[in-house]
Amino acid sequence: MRTLKAQVAISLVLLALPTLGLAEEASAEMGKVVYRNNCALCHQTGAQGLAGQFPRLTGRIAAIASTHPGREYLIEVLLNGMAGRITVDDTPIQGVMPPFRTLSDEQIAAVLSYLADLPPSASKPIRFRVTEPAALRQQPLIAPTAMRERREELHRAGALP
Repeated sequence: MRTLKAQVAISLVLLALPTLGLAEEASAEMGKVVYRNNCALCHQTGAQGLAGQFPRLTGRIAAIASTHPGREYLIEVLLNGMAGRITVDDTPIQGVMPPFRTLSDEQIAAVLSYLADLPPSASKPIRFRVTEPAALRQQPLIAPTAMRERREELHRAGALP
């Protein structure tokens, strides 16, 4: 009887193995779709941005996500939006990014993981966990102008490129 249980358990594990890779691909695909449907209008195809209007994301997300405060900041920007003047690549930008609080925690983790993989990316893949946006979603809302102030503090501290 024990042998039958062991065989069933092994069979279930073997059946699940092929889907593990598909789950990662589905998450990567979800990140692309979320980006295309919510971010690309402003940040452009390939996340190149629009000089003076919308900052580039390619190559920047991986750098920001390499620190814990940076990871939190990225999630908080998606949840709360941001408003005011920022400087990216020595170019001032005066703008408003709306909050995307309606995105699920899975969608936020997927789109940030997707963006972190855009070249030039980190030497090893940076993955956001669904639990990260879920935890920060429980925090009080942050005004979009306060998010810009938080960005400036992180930039002065060297946590943002």
